[in-house]
Amino acid sequence: MRISRVAHPSMTYRRVLAVASAALVMILAACSTPEPQSLKNAQSYVQQANLKQLDLPAGWSAQSTPSGSATPAAASLSDSQLKIVNGIVSSLPAECQVLKGTFIASLESSPPPGTVAQNVAQYSSAADGNATISSTVAVFGTLGKAQATYALYSASTFPSCLQGFLSRVLPAMFNETVRQEAIASVPTPPLPAGINGIAFSVATQTAPGKNAQTQVSVSQEVVIQSGRALAFEEEQSETTALPVDTQTVFDQSVTTVAHRLFHPPT
Repeated sequence: MRISRVAHPSMTYRRVLAVASAALVMILAACSTPEPQSLKNAQSYVQQANLKQLDLPAGWSAQSTPSGSATPAAASLSDSQLKIVNGIVSSLPAECQVLKGTFIASLESSPPPGTVAQNVAQYSSAADGNATISSTVAVFGTLGKAQATYALYSASTFPSCLQGFLSRVLPAMFNETVRQEAIASVPTPPLPAGINGIAFSVATQTAPGKNAQTQVSVSQEVVIQSGRALAFEEEQSETTALPVDTQTVFDQSVTTVAHRLFHPPT
């Protein structure tokens, strides 16, 4: 989930999270030293596990080249922006303040803290209102870090915390008037036994200014955890409801990636 507003304001939660949309970036150890085999294994795993264009039906095309460790890091927030974020987070309920690091990483287009390898891909379908499907697979340094990150998204308070944060940060940092925003937990597509999953939806109506025309969008994200690996699957459309065939393709994509998450790096 990212919140960087490089395109349309509808790309909300993957803008705050892990988990899309453009793509998330990697933070790795210095490239000047030989990479340990464990890191090479993680990099190979995320590439193989991620969604491929061949997994999608005709009509879907790659919107960007799948990216991994070669992606340059995004710029950090300025001191004034950090001050805004700190003030917003401190105004939220206490149970939401644990998400501060995740929110900042999302605004910086960075992965959740603790990742060592990740791969990002995005696909679009002009036939479905320019709907997009984004997929990110990441490996964390330890099982504990992966579980802790998944716990942030699976908490019952996450939708309300995200909604509270977005309702404040969009006007404060992106000069967007939030006319309506609803974030809610939704059923997770079928997943293999032994793999954790949580899903939520985001419906927004925003405008770049008080008197500007309202822009609408609807999104859904599924976060999947298998050992040290997490996958962030997102679908988004600039409509008030996701097209039925897009939802079908997305559910199949989630299942495809979930099956590939078996046997993550140890």
